[in-house]
Amino acid sequence: MPFIELMRRVGLLGASTVRAQSAANQFAGITTLANATATITVSTTTVKSDSIIRYGVRAAVGASGAAGGVVHVSTISPGNFFTLAVQDGQNASRDLNIMWEIVRTSGP
Repeated sequence: MPFIELMRRVGLLGASTVRAQSAANQFAGITTLANATATITVSTTTVKSDSIIRYGVRAAVGASGAAGGVVHVSTISPGNFFTLAVQDGQNASRDLNIMWEIVRTSGP
């Protein structure tokens, strides 16, 4: 697979991009926290107990205003799944698209 980023001495020229495919071992993707729910489970074998999970809510307004609370990672089950939830436990007032990426912090 060709590199999407162009290396130029000590930095990147242009934004980095990932190609995520739906698979058991996916490391990035977009999931939807549905209206009237407070949690969503993302199944992937890539997640470990020390993984860094970067995420962002794709919304036209602030995620806290749209969901009734801040979205956060609430559970990690190493090798199985992680759970995203609304921090105050209230249900989301509309569908929220959450983009996420897992960063490995240790060896394979």
